[in-house]
Amino acid sequence: MTSGWKDFRANDWVHSLFSYTGHSPTMATPRSTALEGSLKTMIEVFHFYATKQGDPHSLNKGEFHALVSTELANVLADQSDRDKVNTLLSSLDAVKNGEVDFEEYMSMLSSLAIKCNQLLTGAPAHRQ
Repeated sequence: MTSGWKDFRANDWVHSLFSYTGHSPTMATPRSTALEGSLKTMIEVFHFYATKQGDPHSLNKGEFHALVSTELANVLADQSDRDKVNTLLSSLDAVKNGEVDFEEYMSMLSSLAIKCNQLLTGAPAHRQ
């Protein structure tokens, strides 16, 4: 985490907003803002799939495929093509262990959000 987040009051916020139970992702609580609810959803979706098999802190190929084909079915083209999903997993897997951890998952969502913003706004690919 960057040094700018050293005063982040995560403990208070996480405990007041999250009640992760290991079941399906839940909607944001009434006390959360839209962005806080989005953060909560991204975290809960990851853990919903990661806890299905094996290591609960990462997504194996089956869990990753299930997440992508279910949660990004309208966003990613050819998400039902197992080879393309495996290629995506491989490109995200920085440590080359055949799994996607939370940071790698968030990298995917960040890249996807940037690309969507570019398409919606006509923003340039990179700022100089």
